[in-house]
Amino acid sequence: MSTSTSAVAGASREITPPPAQPPTPPAGNEKFQFVDQIVQWIEQIDEGTHSHKEAWTQFQFVEGEFDELQRRLESSESWGFYQDKIRDEYDTQTREYAVRRPTNIGESFIRRLDTELYRWRSDLCTHAASETVQKFASAIIDIGHATITLRDGTYFSPDIQCARKGDRIPSIIIEVAYKQPPKNLEKMAVKYLLRSNESVQVVVGIDLKDEATRTATISVWRRQLIDDELVVTAELKDQEIRDNTGSPTANEPLRIRLRDFAKDETCDIELGSEDAEFVMTMAQLCEMLNKVEEVEAQLRALQEAKEPMPRMEIRGYIVNGMRLSREEYLAREERLYGPQGEYSNAGNC
Repeated sequence: MSTSTSAVAGASREITPPPAQPPTPPAGNEKFQFVDQIVQWIEQIDEGTHSHKEAWTQFQFVEGEFDELQRRLESSESWGFYQDKIRDEYDTQTREYAVRRPTNIGESFIRRLDTELYRWRSDLCTHAASETVQKFASAIIDIGHATITLRDGTYFSPDIQCARKGDRIPSIIIEVAYKQPPKNLEKMAVKYLLRSNESVQVVVGIDLKDEATRTATISVWRRQLIDDELVVTAELKDQEIRDNTGSPTANEPLRIRLRDFAKDETCDIELGSEDAEFVMTMAQLCEMLNKVEEVEAQLRALQEAKEPMPRMEIRGYIVNGMRLSREEYLAREERLYGPQGEYSNAGNC
């Protein structure tokens, strides 16, 4: 069986281009040109002094650069922060390293969508008419942003991922992009579907664009075996959730089947011919995004409305229960401590 590793152009069979070759490593001191920059950036994020605004930053490493980055980070005081807070990913085949900067809108949308998916599974566990469906649904777990490592060392941290208990690789992956290049979603989908040993069944990509455009799109990718070749097809491709006026579209809903949560062989054994379906219309997704943006706008307005505390001149001092004027206080300090008693900031907050 051959494997296609290309991006998807539509809902039809994919044409496979030749794999990209890693770049020739530069010579001399330029060999690891990004390590210092990334380490400094992560340390600044840890200290709260960075001014980086990009939601997604990608670097093209050369051979050995990722290992050098890990070595430098392990010796950094920000190593613990990096492990706990930084969401990054690395592809050992292409040597592409990427760092994500979570955004309020993106993270809020992710939590709301994850909650809806969890409610659907919980309802199946307790209210499905079939005990078979109940049992199958109860074996599904949400593994959040957990880092997943493939056999070749490639690792990634999807926004939403669900797996069966005991499985090492998730079966459902949902990625949400906000102010990120749309092609990243497509590249990630191909990687997840074709390099996970057939564990990942479905990848959903939601591109929230940004508030200025008002548009938002959704794509759904699946694996298919066509003529003994494993390929990726787009069930939905850049389908609008809402238009440029912010209104929801009447396009096809998002559909995720219960059978998508495991490999075909497992479903045939445990579900037989039974199934269930999670459905979200474009109107529901649009409403979810609108609420997230409304909350973010309110928070932003509150922050902008806060006025800095005015600087107040100290007009008097209380010393041993007695009120002294500024001049009396400074004269007292000079008598007690000499001319140095008058500090440059005396009288100011």
